[in-house]
Amino acid sequence: MNWLGRDLGQRVWAMMDDRLWNVGAQVNRLQRECDDAEWNDDPRLAYLARELEYFKELDKAGVVYEPKF
Repeated sequence: MNWLGRDLGQRVWAMMDDRLWNVGAQVNRLQRECDDAEWNDDPRLAYLARELEYFKELDKAGVVYEPKF
């Protein structure tokens, strides 16, 4: 039980750490941005699509948090 509590505490700390991206949230945000960019013929579409693919690969590999640096 002690291990579970320590793990939960680390997860809560990670959720509040401004130095980390939440991978699932980034996938959702970037998917919306890509959809909007495609609809509006935004020139950033290629960049956003590459970033989205990167975060999808992380998500597929089971990565929950990614450093922002």
